[in-house]
Amino acid sequence: MKLFAVYLIFILASLTQATELTPNEIFEYADTFKCNDKFPHHSFCKAVEFKPWTEEERMVFENILTELDRPELQHFYKSIKNKGITKFHRVSYAASWYPNHRLRRTQFSRKQEKVLLWVDPVTKVIGVMDQFFTSTEFMDPYAKVSRKTLNILHELAHVYDVANDHISSKSNISKLAGWYWDGKRHAINGLDYDEVLTHFNKILGHVKDKDSARAYSEDRRLGVKYGFPTIYSMMNSHECFAELVSYYILDPQAKHYLSEEIQQELDKILNIR
Repeated sequence: MKLFAVYLIFILASLTQATELTPNEIFEYADTFKCNDKFPHHSFCKAVEFKPWTEEERMVFENILTELDRPELQHFYKSIKNKGITKFHRVSYAASWYPNHRLRRTQFSRKQEKVLLWVDPVTKVIGVMDQFFTSTEFMDPYAKVSRKTLNILHELAHVYDVANDHISSKSNISKLAGWYWDGKRHAINGLDYDEVLTHFNKILGHVKDKDSARAYSEDRRLGVKYGFPTIYSMMNSHECFAELVSYYILDPQAKHYLSEEIQQELDKILNIR
């Protein structure tokens, strides 16, 4: 009987381990991407300029994904594996799409803005740009983790949102954050939204002056002052969702500036028990 009990425990432990997913098991590093005459049109490949990963770049990403291997993200990763985007692509640029009615197809044009990485739910691409590897690294002043670690989780939160049929719009999270339509734009209830936008424009000014560290620090400081992770999270409900998820998971201080209602809703969305 004792031997049977030990055997049963071993079986149950094996099953438990088998159900656990790590991000490094889910995500792949794609070196190529095929465009065609229909969708995604050749203009997409031309706009973003796909290129192969280097071994050093893969190691950087694998190390960050190891940091993001957290038990509270198990449901998060299972959802992405089942219905989400699971390939990281190296690109030189980002792109936007527009309908070409004359030719009856969707075409793409290059964006000039420099971001670290992006998610395109239309083409199912997670694009990692040169800036991710060349930009100055610094630690988040509150969470004490790398800004780039937060950036990756932020983009994966967008993937999770898409994988769950845009749960950011269907759950109560936007309502709890205070988003509403004021007749001409989406704004946050109870705040002077013009003041918020003024803060954001000043932060963009620091970025243009190539003072990213100051921009990020101000983004965090002012966001926390309003009860959000960042000012950027106050720009629209989709970015708000991605910021809430990433900072709720990675910033131990989030429990002090996020409302109890938002924290409870995030637990529900992420299936954290």
